[in-house]
Amino acid sequence: MKNTVTVRGVKIGEGMPKIIVPIALETGEEILEAAESVRDAKPDIVEWRADWFDGVFDFAQVEEILQGLRTALGEIPILFTFRSLREGGEKAIAPDAYARLIGDATATGLVDLVDVEIFVGDELAREIIEDAHSKGVKVVASNHDFDRTPDKDELVRRLVKMQEMGADIPKIAVMPTDRKDVLTLLAATEEMAGRIAEGPIITMSMAGTGLISRLCGEVFGSACTFGAVGNASAPGQMEATGLRTVLELIHGSLQGIGEQTHKGGSSMENQAKNRPEHNVFLIGFMGAGKSTVSRALWKRLGMDRVEMDQRIAEKQGMTIPEIFDKYGETYFRDLESRCLVELQHGSPCIVSCGGGVVIRDENIGHMKTNGCVVLLAAEPATILERVKDSDERPILNGHMNVDYLSELLDRRRERYYAAADIVVATDGKSIVEVCDEVIAKLNAYDSASL
Repeated sequence: MKNTVTVRGVKIGEGMPKIIVPIALETGEEILEAAESVRDAKPDIVEWRADWFDGVFDFAQVEEILQGLRTALGEIPILFTFRSLREGGEKAIAPDAYARLIGDATATGLVDLVDVEIFVGDELAREIIEDAHSKGVKVVASNHDFDRTPDKDELVRRLVKMQEMGADIPKIAVMPTDRKDVLTLLAATEEMAGRIAEGPIITMSMAGTGLISRLCGEVFGSACTFGAVGNASAPGQMEATGLRTVLELIHGSLQGIGEQTHKGGSSMENQAKNRPEHNVFLIGFMGAGKSTVSRALWKRLGMDRVEMDQRIAEKQGMTIPEIFDKYGETYFRDLESRCLVELQHGSPCIVSCGGGVVIRDENIGHMKTNGCVVLLAAEPATILERVKDSDERPILNGHMNVDYLSELLDRRRERYYAAADIVVATDGKSIVEVCDEVIAKLNAYDSASL
């Protein structure tokens, strides 16, 4: 499993490709007006193309725009980009001025990611990346070729170089001269994502010919795609709302959940028939499949979905490892308990709980009072295979092995089974098989409760 990159609760490199919507306009007034429309489109990330801005070389104006964007966009992550003229942008800029602009932007604390053109110079690019990381800002390293599509090996070489220079997300965009060029880009994406990449990557083939590359990232391994609200910032960008619809259809089909669930009825009818009128709490050890199953059940049952760790991270403005490091486990467990109390007052939903939620008796009480508790069980070897490449499991730091997992699981096993109303083993089963079993057991549980 590859590492993911998380910004403001958005996990890049997991599930459906994340939609980035650029704002590429000339005046401050236009930019901030556009931010309102972009926010309403609910993108995963907003990119500010600062090279379009008339006042970009006066940093006081840049900072004012960033402050306005942060206010308008709320918790939507902001990607700061100055695309240089040599890579298809609007303005030329000297290398030292480029580095200074990016450094000043990351120092504001208002941006979550920054685009760094990797061919600005190896030493300078590394310095910019290291500086951004020192300020807690993630880096999208980029390269754009508006004239051609290099061969597969060259595309992979460039992506590998970005990774070796410390980028969190390597990105490459190329212009196809024919349909074979699109296949070349997709082949490079599959090779990089499948064998070489340590984390998420972004690739795209531009213009109408390359449109398919913006849609099939989940199949070939590109973690993000760009959609337009108003002005498109590059050739081939789809309108963001339509793009999301297509991505959701592809994602549903890949998860095996886009088909009719039973003969003789539509998906919507089956959703209504199978939908519980109470919360469904998914518990289990890390790696048991809670997040994956919750997403699939969300599609199958048409219920709202809550990722408990993600909700906590968003409210705290920190990742889970950062919360553990700064405040300790007890503080985090308090946040879990508070989250369960809050869920008592909303509509029925599917809740993917943290692995340690059963440690406290009060948490078990909250769950049993307000819904059905479903234990997703998995053996230690299965769990290790699923989590071994993750850096977001603070409780496993320095203990990524079967023996430690077995010991920790044994300590919690009794509490898991004591809390559970339903138990479903996930070892060796597809997501469709697990969901079918969960839904069948939920229906039996509800029938027995009548």
